[in-house]
Amino acid sequence: MMIAEDIVSTDLTSLSGVDAVVTSVNNRLRHGSGVARTVSQLAGPAYDKACDRLLRARDQVPLTLGTAHLMTAGNLASQGVKYIVNACAMGYTPQKQVIPATFRTLTGAIMASLDEANNAGCESILIPLMCAASGGLSAIDAAKWTVETIYKWAAYNPGGSLKRVFFNGYDFRADQHHCYEQVWRDAMDLRMQPRQTKRYLDLLQVARDELLRIDYNMPFSVNGTIISNINQALHASGYS
Repeated sequence: MMIAEDIVSTDLTSLSGVDAVVTSVNNRLRHGSGVARTVSQLAGPAYDKACDRLLRARDQVPLTLGTAHLMTAGNLASQGVKYIVNACAMGYTPQKQVIPATFRTLTGAIMASLDEANNAGCESILIPLMCAASGGLSAIDAAKWTVETIYKWAAYNPGGSLKRVFFNGYDFRADQHHCYEQVWRDAMDLRMQPRQTKRYLDLLQVARDELLRIDYNMPFSVNGTIISNINQALHASGYS
C-alpha cells in the first residue's frame, strides 16, 4: 500500500474514484460539525438512516471509542464511492460534555477503518484530518498519528486489498512537513528509552519516507538536512 502523492482537494464535493471515505464521528453519531456534518450532508438521508439503524441495533448504547463501522455511501455512490466508514475517536457524555480524542482512540479508529475497508475489498480509501478541532487534538498530532498508523497497518497487512490512501484536510506542500520533523524528534527521544528500539526505527522510516515525498512535490528542498540525519541514523542501526 502506498500514500497517495496527489493530495485530494479539501472540497469533498469534487471527490471521485475513491472506494471508501472515512468520516470522523462521535460516539452518539451526532453530525454537528466538521467532517461528520459535511459527509452527512453529501451522503444524504440513506446514510443518516443507516446511522440511526446502527444505534438502534445497539439499543442506543454509544459507540465505543477507537472503533469503526462500515456504512452505505448514500448519495456519494454517484461519485463512485462504495462505502462510508464511521471512525469514532471522540464522543460526548450523557451530560453533553466532550470526551476528547486521544492517541489510543484516534489510532484505534484509523486502524479499524482500514480493516473495515480492506475486508470489504476496497482498493482505495480517503482519510480526513480528524479530531483536530472539537476532538481536542492539535493538527500536527492528528496528522502524525494518522500517518504512523497507516504505515503500521500496511506493514501488518502486506497482501490486503487496499492499495492507495488519500488525504483530505492536510496541507503537505505548504507547511505539513513540520509534522514529520516532529516525528523525527519523537524518534530521537525514543532512541534513549529501553525496549523502544523497534518503534524508534519505524518512526525514522516514516519520517524519512514522508519528508522525501514532500520534497519531491515542492519546488525546492525544505528537509535536506533532516533527511540526511535520518539516513545516517538508519544506516548506523543497520536499516537501509
